[in-house]
Amino acid sequence: MRSIFESDATDAVILVDAANAFNRLNRQVALHNIQYICHPFSQVLINTYRMPSRLFIIGGGEIKSNEGTTQGDPLAMQFYALGTNPILNLLRSQVPEVQQVWLADDASGAGKLAQLRVWWDNIIQEGAKFGYSVNQSKSWLIIKNPDAELAAQSIFEGTPIQFTTAGERHLGAALGSQDFKKKYISEKVSKWIEGIEKLSEIAESQPHAAYSAYVHGYQHKFHYFLRTLNDIEEELRPLDEVITSKLIPSIVGSQLSEVERSLVSLPVRLGGMGIESPSSIASDEYSRSKQMTGPLAAIIALQGISLPDVNDVDQIRRDTLRQKSDALKQKSDLIDQSLSPGVLRNLQQAREQGASSWASALPLEKYGFALNKEEFRDVFALRYNRHISNLPSICVCTKRFDTTHAMDCKLGGFVNARHDSIRDFETSLLRKVCTDVESEPHLLPVTTEVLQGRSANTSAEARLDFRGRGFWRRGQNAFFDVRVTNPDCDSQVNSSIPSILRKHELEKKREYNDRVMQVEQGTFTPLVFTITGSMGPECLQFHKSLAEKLATKSGERYSDVMNYIRCKLSFMCVRSSLLCLRGSRTIRRRDQVESGTDFALHNLELNLEG
Repeated sequence: MRSIFESDATDAVILVDAANAFNRLNRQVALHNIQYICHPFSQVLINTYRMPSRLFIIGGGEIKSNEGTTQGDPLAMQFYALGTNPILNLLRSQVPEVQQVWLADDASGAGKLAQLRVWWDNIIQEGAKFGYSVNQSKSWLIIKNPDAELAAQSIFEGTPIQFTTAGERHLGAALGSQDFKKKYISEKVSKWIEGIEKLSEIAESQPHAAYSAYVHGYQHKFHYFLRTLNDIEEELRPLDEVITSKLIPSIVGSQLSEVERSLVSLPVRLGGMGIESPSSIASDEYSRSKQMTGPLAAIIALQGISLPDVNDVDQIRRDTLRQKSDALKQKSDLIDQSLSPGVLRNLQQAREQGASSWASALPLEKYGFALNKEEFRDVFALRYNRHISNLPSICVCTKRFDTTHAMDCKLGGFVNARHDSIRDFETSLLRKVCTDVESEPHLLPVTTEVLQGRSANTSAEARLDFRGRGFWRRGQNAFFDVRVTNPDCDSQVNSSIPSILRKHELEKKREYNDRVMQVEQGTFTPLVFTITGSMGPECLQFHKSLAEKLATKSGERYSDVMNYIRCKLSFMCVRSSLLCLRGSRTIRRRDQVESGTDFALHNLELNLEG
């Protein structure tokens, strides 16, 4: 409609407001017409609406709905669109010079003033026959040239329609002069800023909830306007400022540098946090939106009645998404060049498949996915190698305490707990698809078998983390062993993440694979993770097969099962890292009250009454 409005053939645009449209649609006329417009769809509508709908009143009572669509009906929009389609076609035949755009009950027509008056009279007269009642006093005539206002008032004399030469809101966007558009978006930005300031207050005590509310909800309020209004970068800069100076510091606990601000604007899968800068993406969002809706817009402009070719639309969509992906990749590469080696190392880990799933999930406590304010800010600091406050300078083991040492120090049992939590989770999932599952099974002793490799484990006490019969092959035992490694430890800090994962897989294979195959007549799969949740190749393959089996058994989609597993493992790794970072490591001291004390005996000896 904006393109039509800006063309030389257009003097003005009428924005029609329909009074209580969905409730006034002539139901019987609409059902009759839909049998000819879209016969297959008419069957379900007739079955639904052939009898009056029963509407129940809270507190008691019942009324019959004889007209319009039923509120809450999923088919209401389609029913209404088909029911009003004859009006659109009738107006097109009566006034072909007027170009129309309809969305449900919101109708608009553009053209010369004299032709618009004929179109206006016809939509009032013909629309009433179909139950489309025009609210004339709330409808607008937007005049493109202010000098034509007097002529418009003369042509539309006697009608209560409102006139404007500035512009008016149209389907949530703005239609009219450039000044009106700027004013309209500025008013929107002011309201958005108020909401962000309130969200910033919440973020002081609930940063994880505030972050999720913004990324998954509030941020999308901007996208519609970015895609429908062009040249609004300057009007969006105050919004950028409040996001950068108030919201983000409230969430992460401190101000970010310019490079860090660019970094968190990247998608989560690229190592960012998805907190976009609206002014920087406005132009691209508008151009991509125009490109993707181009085929449909062209047909509307030509007053066509057929839909665009599906293959053409799909191809344009794929091309547009590929362009967006390429642009993000270029932006990511440019940001990487300005990062320190430590931050870049962490970023590479965050970009591994599944390692950042925790940042994409909603903070629901029932799943154990909610982080308190210290935990969320610590995770953010670990992700981007930022300073973490209130940490000891020296560990209980007398070594210098930093994040790398925290992840490796075995005092406190946190390293073992990290391993055990993943083992227990994997075992519980395996029990859903295998009937014979055992945790920490002892391996059969080696007798006359000859194992290849000097590092093969021949101990009589050897055990693996869990096994499941029939996972890879019917009736055969499949053994699994979990290892969680810190890629930033001194011996691995100079190696790439894929090479580290592969190295640990080969170590496990050399230690157990030959023994399991020869002695147990089974299979062995090492499950290697990094502390951030990255998985080795064989670990990824195991989870793909596991998710497929779980999806088949439960009747759910494979993608849903896989996403949940990745997210759960990601949060387990996050919580394990937080435990290693903040957990209390103390030197064991002899307890004042020894375990196994018989309190009843002490009371008896001391003559203490209960």
